[in-house]
Amino acid sequence: EKISEHVLFNRTSMANSYVLLSESGKALVIDFGYDFMAGVASGTDRSARRPWLYTVSALKEQFGVTSIDACLPTHYHDDHVAGINLLRREYGTKVICPEGYADLLEHPDRYDLPCLWYDPIPVDRRVKCGEPFRWEEYEITPFAMSGHTRYEAAFFFTADGQKFLCTGDQYEGDGTLPNYVYKNLFSYEDFEESAKLYRKLSPDWILSGHWPWIRPDEAFYDRLEETGRELQKLHGELLPEENPCEDFQLRIQPYQVEVACGGKLSVQVHLTAPKRESAGLELILPEGFSCAEPVRMLQKGEESCTFSIEAPDRPVRRARIGCRMKAGDKLFGTQAEMLVTVKEEMR
Repeated sequence: EKISEHVLFNRTSMANSYVLLSESGKALVIDFGYDFMAGVASGTDRSARRPWLYTVSALKEQFGVTSIDACLPTHYHDDHVAGINLLRREYGTKVICPEGYADLLEHPDRYDLPCLWYDPIPVDRRVKCGEPFRWEEYEITPFAMSGHTRYEAAFFFTADGQKFLCTGDQYEGDGTLPNYVYKNLFSYEDFEESAKLYRKLSPDWILSGHWPWIRPDEAFYDRLEETGRELQKLHGELLPEENPCEDFQLRIQPYQVEVACGGKLSVQVHLTAPKRESAGLELILPEGFSCAEPVRMLQKGEESCTFSIEAPDRPVRRARIGCRMKAGDKLFGTQAEMLVTVKEEMR
């Protein structure tokens, strides 16, 4: 469906997918998850999450597209990226991604986040937020936009004499309701910042990830800013911790690992917020796993340390390793986890 002469909307994708057409016949797809999907599948197993390319032939027939040249994901959630590897395989589509979440697409096993796609998605071109890049005759500027998740961006471009802003899932409903999920990670001032960004860019069209597009006016921007201030105020009153929107104070990377029987793995434990004092860390290892130095001390100002772990000599599926923390006299308990699968043979 045409929004304008060169900007299209896929009416049957689960998460909204948009297409920018070039005069050369090439197409750039913004988000490509579950094509031709009428709703969320009842299961969360992989067989219930199969993407396909049902509408690409119609895109070519109706609009004269000669190639699906590039794909630009607004964020990493599976309903926005599930079909990208199919585009790469079938049409040679290049993936363009902001630096802030390119590693997440390429190495989803490193992260403990919801809605990750099962497989790595190679990134062909990394772009910097705040800096415009060229695709065909268009200049596109990505803007970092934490809120719905810490790992997302909004894309601003001009086509057919009009300004467009693709915003992913930052707001829902009428476009002014903050769509935040704590497990996705965000900071409570994020929606005040995104409201300022929207007003500064003043697009003619706001294209969201699941809801109808918006033709904003001044009253719309006023509501965004008011909502952003209220959200920040309430979080500040109700969650007085230094880093209230982090679920825990530590994170282990990688989150999921496969290793051969008796093999060794190296993992990093990161503080999610700087500490004013030293912090003691202790690994909690399942039976059969060992670490020569399972207790470490992070001095004030240090943000991470590395542990070397030896796997058992027998297969294990998704063994859980934890890390607990003590800061001063305060015990915080287990603050991070990772999952390790031990295999007899590694491919």
